[in-house]
Amino acid sequence: DLKTYNYGEFGFADGRGKRGKKTKPNQAWELLCKMAEKNGIIKDETDAGSPWPKVEKRMQEIRKVFRKHFRVSADPIPFIKGTGYRARFKISCAPSYNA
Repeated sequence: DLKTYNYGEFGFADGRGKRGKKTKPNQAWELLCKMAEKNGIIKDETDAGSPWPKVEKRMQEIRKVFRKHFRVSADPIPFIKGTGYRARFKISCAPSYNA
């Protein structure tokens, strides 16, 4: 089955919002979107738009959500020396992303 989720349903909502207010995506979601823009690879701080220690923290958060959601124990986004973080799944942006 093919399903579509928004960032909140997937587990990437910023929980710091006040009750009753709309939530916004967290920083891990924003990095996942950048990863989609880069066709699944974040090689450096420039790709990520953040300092490397923050990139590492966000990747940990993304891995946690993916492992829980898809019930997998393997690393969905391993760090590959000489390449950077590389998704083990297909990720890209739909044409409507920039519309």
